[in-house]
Amino acid sequence: MRLHLNFETVASVCAIITSVIALFVAWDQSVVMRAQQHASVWPIVISDATISQNETQNYIEFNVSNVGVGPAIIRDSKLYFNDKLVEHFSTFQEQLFVGSQKESLSGMFASFNGVLGAGESKTALKLWWPRNDVSDADFVAMVEQFVASDSRFAIEQCYCSVFERCFVSTNEEALGPQEVASCQVGKDEPVDVIKATMQ
Repeated sequence: MRLHLNFETVASVCAIITSVIALFVAWDQSVVMRAQQHASVWPIVISDATISQNETQNYIEFNVSNVGVGPAIIRDSKLYFNDKLVEHFSTFQEQLFVGSQKESLSGMFASFNGVLGAGESKTALKLWWPRNDVSDADFVAMVEQFVASDSRFAIEQCYCSVFERCFVSTNEEALGPQEVASCQVGKDEPVDVIKATMQ
């Protein structure tokens, strides 16, 4: 049986093939563009705890920074000390502070959560004591105890981009932020917990 193809049939087949190719190219371009859009506003939140001193103060400071290229919507934060969730100010008093540091304490309270723009940093929590001979000696003893016992703070945060791509980061995570499906709004902000239990 001989197959006869006329010009209209060939043209129709070519048109269908061309349409399929054009559809695939358009889909592929949309995927690339979407990836570029997400990458252009990708936040990267990092945090750290610092125990140090300046000319007038001995202090512990918790900072949060967004080193990404888009705003970070931080929805949940947790503060750990030696792998245990900090749920009371007494964690500092009993396990960290030495001597006079349990007195003459001042604090600055902001928030770990909220919107943090690209390139922005903030101090979420700072606890400090005025420097004098006694407090300096206690500060040195605290640092030595902290180092000798291999103590550590961990700050875990769940945040999202403006496109609702969400990540969990911790200052102890060597691999960087890990993507998650979503972030639940935390009910116990670390700063609020510490401030309330200091009263």
